[in-house]
Amino acid sequence: MQRLIAKAQADVDKSFNRRDGVGKRNGDDSAAQNMLAAAQRQIEANKQLVETGVKVTESERQAMAIEQVLAKSKNTMTASTRALLEAAREELLASGQQSAAYLKQREAAEALARQKAILAQAGDNRARSNELDLMGMGRGSDAVGMLRRQLDIQREYQDEMKRLGSKDVASDQATWELLAANAAAHRDKELAKERTPAG
Repeated sequence: MQRLIAKAQADVDKSFNRRDGVGKRNGDDSAAQNMLAAAQRQIEANKQLVETGVKVTESERQAMAIEQVLAKSKNTMTASTRALLEAAREELLASGQQSAAYLKQREAAEALARQKAILAQAGDNRARSNELDLMGMGRGSDAVGMLRRQLDIQREYQDEMKRLGSKDVASDQATWELLAANAAAHRDKELAKERTPAG
């Protein structure tokens, strides 16, 4: 009797499993499993971008594909696969946003580093010019030479501001403002050097 009850329960369980997609080939579940694996690979790629700087751009595309699969009304994937896919989609979007923010920050840092290098070179050139002027004058100061150097500083600043107007230099307003403030600070520092008598 116990064996008959157990067999009947097993048959009922098998029937429910078939209806729910357990124990048989489930095309939607297989497709969802493949998509889940692809999403997990992309999540890892996004994490790698933040760690190594290697660009990844597939996050939103994969998240949209996941959303389409989840939205299908005739989808027969298992509930656990659906839950995993929904979680992967959210993590995929979040890691994609982190990747985009990292890229933006890295581009701003690179632009600022380029600008600092340009301004440092201009300062070095001016310092060499000043040394030559002082060697030529001997002692004392030459007001005309000082005014010429101050004008050179202002011209360099203006040239830098023109360069900053290029879309290739600053990708957004915040980056442009940072670069412009850096150029103004450099100009002010160099002008202060010119106003301070050499000791």
